[in-house]
Amino acid sequence: MQSNINIHKFNNLRIDWNLEDKKLQRFLLASVRLSSLWVSAIGHLECTKWKSLQTSLAY
Repeated sequence: MQSNINIHKFNNLRIDWNLEDKKLQRFLLASVRLSSLWVSAIGHLECTKWKSLQTSLAY
């Protein structure tokens, strides 16, 4: 009976761990997406700055 209870506890723990793992995965995915958005936004800004610099040099 005692071992049964332990297994049950362990199963619950494992389920909780899986839930936490999924939350972590979602968080990591979200942060990766966010950082890639930042990178593309900054890249776009740098690109437009560079283009405006080129056009101002052309004149």
